[in-house]
Amino acid sequence: ADLWAIESLRECCDYAGKHGIFLGIENHDSIGSSKTLIQFVKAVNHKWFAVNLDSGNFRTPNPYVDFASSAPYAVNVQLKAELRIGKDRESADFERLINSLKKVNYQGYVILEYEAEKDPYVAIPPLLRKIRKLLS
Repeated sequence: ADLWAIESLRECCDYAGKHGIFLGIENHDSIGSSKTLIQFVKAVNHKWFAVNLDSGNFRTPNPYVDFASSAPYAVNVQLKAELRIGKDRESADFERLINSLKKVNYQGYVILEYEAEKDPYVAIPPLLRKIRKLLS
């Protein structure tokens, strides 16, 4: 199944690339570690294939390490307000995440994906201000 997926993605990337479009695979479900994610990107090995990097989808003991090691492969970034650390949820350290992006000179979009329990109309504006400040 992996070989079929890799070959199919290469074909899709050939088509997408003709139109200037990147295909990004998200670290999600069975691709819940940077090791698996990077192995997959390297297997596809196409200039139009990259990572849609989601800070909240790593299922490892230290998602910050996985985020940092995946950052060089990112074409798009989604920052979640909370990260799962084991079975617990904790507020994301946006400074740490954004510093990981700056270290690799990431130049793409950064999106806030909000799934926390607090009212989004109250919680999102200060989070956006913080993220914008850290990115500037």
